[in-house]
Amino acid sequence: MISMTATVRSAYGASAEDPVVDGYPNFHYLTAAVDGTRIPMSSGINLTRMVASSDGVRRPVLVLRSSPWKAGQESNPWHDIYDLDNGYVRYFGDHKIDDGMPLGRSRGNAALLDAWPAHRGGTQQERLAAPPILLFRSITVNGVVKGYMQFCVSPSWSASST
Repeated sequence: MISMTATVRSAYGASAEDPVVDGYPNFHYLTAAVDGTRIPMSSGINLTRMVASSDGVRRPVLVLRSSPWKAGQESNPWHDIYDLDNGYVRYFGDHKIDDGMPLGRSRGNAALLDAWPAHRGGTQQERLAAPPILLFRSITVNGVVKGYMQFCVSPSWSASST
């Protein structure tokens, strides 16, 4: 099996109305809501706000971004693992040592933990209520370290596997 990735540009201040920025698909154009609301990409776990739906209040999506070049530093000693060929991801979350809050209660980690029961649901209906998790890996393009990401997906992940 071969993993698939697509490079997108997430430039600070880029308009959500431009489909391409610096020759790459514009992340903000691809993901902006109808009202213009954008998904922030400033954290490892990037949250959308909760919305009302026919089955209750829910989060439409969780967006994870790993920055491989930060791994192994004192502030980030862990190494996220994206093994797309085997449909496996180990993501260490966004808790910082100086957060001053209990482990697992940072905004992003709390949202992931809150979504976990639906993702492990015993029925298709329960799993369909889980927010999708989009995976991105920051990459360097032409010597620029920030603002470029690969959208990561495994061909084995599909709607039919729910």
